[in-house]
Amino acid sequence: MGDQGWRGPRTAQQPGPGRSTRRSRTPMNTCRRRPSATRRPGGPVLDSPPAAASPTSSDAALIGCLLRSTAALAVLVLDADLRITATGPGVAALLGWPEGSLAGRWAADLLVPLTVVPGPRAGDDDDDEAEPLAEVVGRALHDDAVRGRWQLRTADGGLRTAVVTTSLDRDDDGRVRGGALVAAEVQSGDQAKEQLADSEEQFRLVFDKSPTAMAVVSLAAGTRGRIRRANAAMEAFTGRRRRELFSMAMVDVLHPDEHEAHRGYLRSAAEAGLTEPDGVLRRFVHRDGTVRLGRKSTALVTPRGAREPHLLVQLQDVTEQHAAQEALAHAALHDPLTGLANRALFSDRLEHAIAAEARARRGLTLLYADLDRFKPVNDEHGHEAGDAVLVEVAERLRRGVREEDTVARLGGDEFAVICPGLAEEHVATVVRRMTASVEGPFTLPSGAVVELGTSIGAATAVGRVPAEALVRAADAEMYRAKHGGRGGPGRPGR
Repeated sequence: MGDQGWRGPRTAQQPGPGRSTRRSRTPMNTCRRRPSATRRPGGPVLDSPPAAASPTSSDAALIGCLLRSTAALAVLVLDADLRITATGPGVAALLGWPEGSLAGRWAADLLVPLTVVPGPRAGDDDDDEAEPLAEVVGRALHDDAVRGRWQLRTADGGLRTAVVTTSLDRDDDGRVRGGALVAAEVQSGDQAKEQLADSEEQFRLVFDKSPTAMAVVSLAAGTRGRIRRANAAMEAFTGRRRRELFSMAMVDVLHPDEHEAHRGYLRSAAEAGLTEPDGVLRRFVHRDGTVRLGRKSTALVTPRGAREPHLLVQLQDVTEQHAAQEALAHAALHDPLTGLANRALFSDRLEHAIAAEARARRGLTLLYADLDRFKPVNDEHGHEAGDAVLVEVAERLRRGVREEDTVARLGGDEFAVICPGLAEEHVATVVRRMTASVEGPFTLPSGAVVELGTSIGAATAVGRVPAEALVRAADAEMYRAKHGGRGGPGRPGR
């Protein structure tokens, strides 16, 4: 870099030309200015002797006066090598370094940029890691680039953020002759503004980049919960661009069945600050008309410049997850071939129906059906044809019962129907209708046509009876019907 460029610190055994290592003991108790003193813009008053000259007693007195007069600031006086020659009382107050304890220390060792994770302090055992950072800071010091917010090392080994400025005096060739570093404590108001700006920036980044659908909703009267802000995930969840969402209220993207509850919740939030419990599932209507399911979380927020609080709405899209769970639940309770209730769901529905009918005293009828002439279909046409017949039988049984009835496939070619409130005098009519629906011709996938029959047994319970007893009675009636004549109704069990 040449003689005019930045130079690293000289060691104590290598003083500059004409410079003495002996420090002046002249007391700093006067404030008289030497005629040759000059004031550099932006810095303290410094003497400007030739580079090879040592400070005189008048210089020391002037520096001491200046340091004492700036007690509110941490002032460090630097020599040509940017080593500390004197400190003001503000250094002890801000950083905890006693007067004289920093004499001879390289100023760059005390400075750490805000964006750098500091290594060991100068003087620690691992100087190899600290040296590169100190070199960078030393270059910045030499170039008058140390300004703004920096971290300064404190006497207890910590770091303290301060607003730092430097002022260096140079000769005609640009060589540094000395200077000062001034550090001021960051005021609480500045810190609050900085923290607020940082938090707002962090919120913006989290809001915009979050994979969770998020919206800020107004709670002001007359806005209907107008959407004031939305992120990209909310666009994807609703199928609407942000500019369209900003013209809508949250209720406009909710399923109609959710509108009343949502309006009540908005009133509670606006009037009493009550937020909806986290994790509530709400249905929303996508732009393409499909229903999306969102797990909702809310919080009250007050954006800068807003008079009323707003609602931060977060929606986790659980549509596919919920559909998968429903599919698993359906598979666990339904026959995979016909979609009818399986034996597990049949048993549960029967228990509930018995309990309900026992309270109402209306009666409950259970029908058991077994297909006739089904085995030859499997033997002659294959299991694919047999499966097609079972699916068609299930559909015919579904069409022939009431909405409140439960049709189940218990296995093989056996079916059951739970008929709540079906009185005994109406059982024979229902059995004849079911028999007629099953006895119609079936067209197989191969084009062949077969005809089947069915044997149906019925058992009616009035009052509380064990489910197992009702099942045994219906099963016995079904076998009686099968052996007494195919397709005929059995005698209801009691």
